[in-house]
Amino acid sequence: MLKQEIEELLSESDMLCVSIIVPTHRISPEKRNDAQTVKKAVDRAKEVLRKKFSNTENDVESIIQNIDETVEKIDYIHSKDGVGIFVSPNVARLIIFPFPVIEKINIGTAFDSRDLLYYVNTIFDYCVLSVSKKYIHLYTGKGEELKEVKNEDFPINYEETYEYSKPSRGTSFSSSTLKEFERDKSVLQELRFVDFLKTADHLLNKNVSQHVPLIVSGGKKEISDFLGITQNMKRIIGKVVGNYNFNGDLQLAGLSWMQIQNHLKNRNENLLSNLRELVGNEMVALGIEEILKAANEGKGLELVVEKDLASKAFIAVDEYNLNLQDSADKMEYMYENDVVEKIIRTVREKNGRVVFVDNGEMKEFSGIALKLRYNNIQH
Repeated sequence: MLKQEIEELLSESDMLCVSIIVPTHRISPEKRNDAQTVKKAVDRAKEVLRKKFSNTENDVESIIQNIDETVEKIDYIHSKDGVGIFVSPNVARLIIFPFPVIEKINIGTAFDSRDLLYYVNTIFDYCVLSVSKKYIHLYTGKGEELKEVKNEDFPINYEETYEYSKPSRGTSFSSSTLKEFERDKSVLQELRFVDFLKTADHLLNKNVSQHVPLIVSGGKKEISDFLGITQNMKRIIGKVVGNYNFNGDLQLAGLSWMQIQNHLKNRNENLLSNLRELVGNEMVALGIEEILKAANEGKGLELVVEKDLASKAFIAVDEYNLNLQDSADKMEYMYENDVVEKIIRTVREKNGRVVFVDNGEMKEFSGIALKLRYNNIQH
């Protein structure tokens, strides 16, 4: 549902759209000031609305009322890393961000897309298999949330069926015979535990698509044993060491989310490595002006950009050329408050993909690069 909500916000256009994004905190004492910080940002947005848009056809007071009603929905006690208040004549939506954001107030004909798209990048299905000697639990995950699978397959309860039978009276056993018996029992228990794991591995594929990434949780030995038998090695993206089968769902969710973040960071590192290779093959557009032109021409396959990169510019009426400095010819160029936002929207409109990396990760590319659909060499 969240992904659908975000896509609905991103599709809103050609009307007055107010985006108020404010950092919040997960722990005290920092979170004590969150309500006041949000109020100040909202007050600034209201001031801009009344100053610049009261004499337009927009119902500013109705939008302000919707902003106030949306703010009332914020749960500051269980806050995460940021809140986004998105209000237009059609929608009023509160988005809770589980990653750091910077404060933004954006009032225009579309919602600020940056944090919404970054969030979409992190919203993908994954699953967590929690393994112990007695139980195996399966969870499906999306973002920071885990939901346990409870059906005829999961959770799996290991029932020990091997019974230790003491020697009957009158029967003589040497110490070596008892040691052999104990050794056989240990081997049998190990074999049964391996079968237990194999059953879970099989049922995993029955319950969750094989394309869904997997995180394995459990004690070090249990994880090692599972890795030794699994047919799902290629889909494993992380491990959480520890037993969280007893009232530990929230802790497991938090640790699993950290593994997802590590996975995304590794993905970005591979992405940047690939970009370096493509630059030499003329398969990447670099620089704001070249990127805007390639995006408008529909050449953009994948835009890679730092999450909070922004750049003001003067864009020509044909939208293909721009000046980053003030233009002498005011008739031919129009001021654009954030040309990076425009590039992002253009790439998406032309069926390209947008991938965000953390701030500072693309210094060598000045924060933005566009993979092209075909070689950019002009003949």
